[in-house]
Amino acid sequence: MLRKKLSRREFIKLQAAALGGLALTSSSAYRAVASDTCSSKKPCVKKNAPDQQNSLFEHLETCCINEPLADDEMRITFLGTSCTPMLTQQGVSVYVEVGPTHPIVDPTGRVFNEPADYAMFDCGMGVLANYIAAGIPYARMDKIFIAHLHADHMSELSAIYCFGESADRKKPLYVWGPSKSNLVDPVSGEIHEDGTREILEHFRAFWRWHTESFSFASNGYKEYLTDVLPTLRETWGLPEGVDLTPAGKYSLYQDPPNDAYALVPIELNWETVGVAYDNQITGMKITHFPVIHCRRGSIGYKLEFTPPNHPEKTLSMIYSGDTKPNWTMVEQAAGIDVLVHEIVMPPDRWTLKFKHTDDTSVLDPNVIAYFADVQNSSHTTQGAFGCLLSQIDPRPRLTVATHFQATDDTIELARQSLDAYCIPRDVYTFALDFMVFNVTKDVIKQRRLDISRHEYPYGFTLADTPEDPKYNKQVLDPYGNPIAVGDPEAQLLLEDQIDDGPDTYDSAGYWPGEDYSPQCRD
Repeated sequence: MLRKKLSRREFIKLQAAALGGLALTSSSAYRAVASDTCSSKKPCVKKNAPDQQNSLFEHLETCCINEPLADDEMRITFLGTSCTPMLTQQGVSVYVEVGPTHPIVDPTGRVFNEPADYAMFDCGMGVLANYIAAGIPYARMDKIFIAHLHADHMSELSAIYCFGESADRKKPLYVWGPSKSNLVDPVSGEIHEDGTREILEHFRAFWRWHTESFSFASNGYKEYLTDVLPTLRETWGLPEGVDLTPAGKYSLYQDPPNDAYALVPIELNWETVGVAYDNQITGMKITHFPVIHCRRGSIGYKLEFTPPNHPEKTLSMIYSGDTKPNWTMVEQAAGIDVLVHEIVMPPDRWTLKFKHTDDTSVLDPNVIAYFADVQNSSHTTQGAFGCLLSQIDPRPRLTVATHFQATDDTIELARQSLDAYCIPRDVYTFALDFMVFNVTKDVIKQRRLDISRHEYPYGFTLADTPEDPKYNKQVLDPYGNPIAVGDPEAQLLLEDQIDDGPDTYDSAGYWPGEDYSPQCRD
């Protein structure tokens, strides 16, 4: 059957008719639903209720994104603070930067304050939008330290990995995480390959269609092979013998080591205390230690920053990941500057929250028992949190509770538990997305980011010395020499494509010609 080629005027009329019908249908449907379910006199949600606001966060001073850092300053930004999805709190993620910053100008002319070093701890669901709103480019999401392999701590790795390449991360993505559990499956009797490297091997294979589809562009730059990789292991102070081979054993095609789709797992022995990263140039060191959470193979991280020009001003922070209270944490956290530690509500409170009620008469003992089992395998309740803090000596200058649904009612209940352990209320706080802590030896400043909710990613750029695209075509440069350029149509079947032209659309993305408006009015 032959298809009739429409004239441009017929094409426009068909579009107008379709859009008109859509508008009529959708607006009628919306009015019907709205009139049936909502009242204009009574709000659907009591927004000033204690379970619908966070006064602690709202009263914080605001600060701008991308502020400069002094050479003896550390910044801790919370960009995900919950284990359960909420609009105000995404999955867990903490971003740490150390000074000094230095200004750089991106291709658009924007000036950015680039930190001396940085680390991303966990990347739970939904945090990428928060990172973008916080002005953090993809290129600075390339060092990710995973505490354990639960989805609320690593599910956003997919979006960070897949779309960093098409923005400004023209280098591999490095992911630190725990080694396999070595637990015996009680049914099959096997020991699962459930460590970070094996999971990321499957992860790499899983995203093959995506990465191939974007490989008409250059995915890396040549200088990374000569200027960065040869000294990377030494510069980053990586564990001796660590394998830096990119994931890819389930494919015949191996990502080049300077490719933005090269995914490099750095597996850490979860059973011991050890060094994960130790950069002598920037003064940032990260160690790991075992914690108790859900299954063998969970770790916490300790970051120490010794400013190269001020060795007497070392700063330190711990990111606990998820854990039950433990003596290793008591030992590791003694005398540090900032302890970032998980906390959860008691099981009966969890039950009420999931039932969306304060009526204790509806509590189901079986549901409470289930939540108690979850917490007994995995978490630090608010009472256990108070106990833990009472054991740390010297106590951290500031403790920040995270992994906690922080609203006025839950915060006050948790404070009462900590009061029972005589923990002063000014030595701890509760994290919410976009909280920022600037840390020096003299002061810890608590603020919140002033963000735009319509922000685009920062730092989009092309590689200065790009590698040839995988899907390319040969063209001649101005001097007649053959060069390879990306071929965006190399992977497509185009027989059914509506081509651009004077009767369809402009290849630049607009309408064809200057006569569009007069014809549109015909």
